[in-house]
Order: sequence, then C-alpha cells, then structure tokens
Amino acid sequence: MRIYQIVILCVIIFTGAVCAGAETLPEHPELPYIEEWRCGETRTSEFEAVSGNQGYWQERDYITDTGVPLKATLLWGPGPRFFNQPPADTSGSAGQATYEITFIGGFKSTVEHDPVLGYSVAVNAFDRRFSLTVECGPHIDRAELLRCVEVLLEGME
Repeated sequence: MRIYQIVILCVIIFTGAVCAGAETLPEHPELPYIEEWRCGETRTSEFEAVSGNQGYWQERDYITDTGVPLKATLLWGPGPRFFNQPPADTSGSAGQATYEITFIGGFKSTVEHDPVLGYSVAVNAFDRRFSLTVECGPHIDRAELLRCVEVLLEGME
C-alpha cells in the first residue's frame, strides 16, 4: 500500500511540474547523425499532458569512428528540468564510482566513472531546454568520451 501511495504522489508531482512549464516550444534539438560513426535508429517518445506537448525523450545508439559503442539520451522541453548534480565540490566518490563536474561544449556537465559499468556523462543545457546523457562501458578513457560528447553536441547545433 505504501508503494502505491508513493507512486501516486510522484505522478501528481510530475504532472504538476509538466503543466507548470507549459508554453509554446521553440525548434528542438535532435540526436544527430554523425557521418563517421555507425548510427542506430532514433527512438522518440513525446511527453504529452492535458496542457499539450511538453517535449520528448529521444534515444540513439552509436558506434564511434574508433569502435566505441555509446548510448545517447536526449530530454527536451519544459518538462525535463530536474538535473541533480553532485554537491558544490568538483569531484567526489560514491562507493567505487567517482564523479566530477566539468564543462563540455560550454555546458555544465557531470562525468561519472564506475570501474565495472564504465562512464556516463550528463550535460545540463537548460538555456537550450535540453539534457543529454551519454553512456558507455569501461572500454573507453575519459578523454575519448569527452571528445565523443563534444561531437554529439556539435551535431545538435
């Protein structure tokens, strides 16, 4: 019963947040096709509310020019405004995972590294109304991952 109440509360909070951000949406970014990479099919789900379209969620799998598989997820619109970054210090750890706050392509970003699962990057681009996450396994180094994220961001311009 307690779980049911929590789920209902989350739905009410999310619906209120989406409705509060309702407005006419400008042109939106999309996950790009990168000529030098193998690009999977783009999967898109729209965020619909009583007040209208609130944006979308888009996913695409990539294999880079160096053979690294990546999964990119783009959230766009007034709905996806929740972006929890680590505390104010620029680095830290949680268990074996470590994170750092940096800037990629001019956007504040969080880079997380787990020795087993690999890297993930969350890019906070709220001035352009989107959040981008990029995930990959442990077979890539940090510099290569940041280069790949920059390529994706440049392709979205």
